[in-house]
Amino acid sequence: MNPESASKAAHHCQILQHCLSLGLHYLEVFTPFLVAELRPHLPVPNPASFDPSAWIDAQLESEVDQLLEICQSVRTAKAESARPPIVRKHDPRLHLLSKSDQLTELLRRQQADNVVGQLTLCNGVVLHESEDRFKEQRFTVSSAASHVCSFGIVANLERGGERVVASRQDSGNSKKLVKLESELDRLLAAVGNEGYRKSASEAVQKKHSERIKQLQLQIQDMRKIVI
Repeated sequence: MNPESASKAAHHCQILQHCLSLGLHYLEVFTPFLVAELRPHLPVPNPASFDPSAWIDAQLESEVDQLLEICQSVRTAKAESARPPIVRKHDPRLHLLSKSDQLTELLRRQQADNVVGQLTLCNGVVLHESEDRFKEQRFTVSSAASHVCSFGIVANLERGGERVVASRQDSGNSKKLVKLESELDRLLAAVGNEGYRKSASEAVQKKHSERIKQLQLQIQDMRKIVI
């Protein structure tokens, strides 16, 4: 095992050991005999010494947040696109358009485990890097999950032996567009305030500046869909 992998493995073991020790500590009231049997094999927990910051992988958490944001947007679109909502029996196929090399690499890495397909309850996931190829598809519903990801769903609404009526996807997208525009207006008003420029730290101002750019890009994509 190389040194980097050994270090990660050691951190994982420490996390598991701490969780087991702390779990047994709180389970003692409910399962005293089980705890009495297992506790001698684990160190006594010391919550005061617990420092989660040493175990946090910022890059991994950022990647998970990106995937969850996409999956949440897809599931919302499936729920609002038809009555009854699009489900597995309608054979939904998800098409993702990535506009970021980092996101493309992330989506490729999860394809083997079909993480997005499982979390969105879709029967297939197609990753696009070409906007022209993406636009060639005839989507049942489409939207923008973020400033670097648009998606579309192809579904057979007649499948399943029931009458399924597609609703106006513009309704859900319009609500999302209004929400994004409201957030952008709030941020623009805040950064334009003289007190903000004097009191906000450089890191906060940089974060808000990046968020404004992201919102502007996502709103631009949403307007193409809604209008």
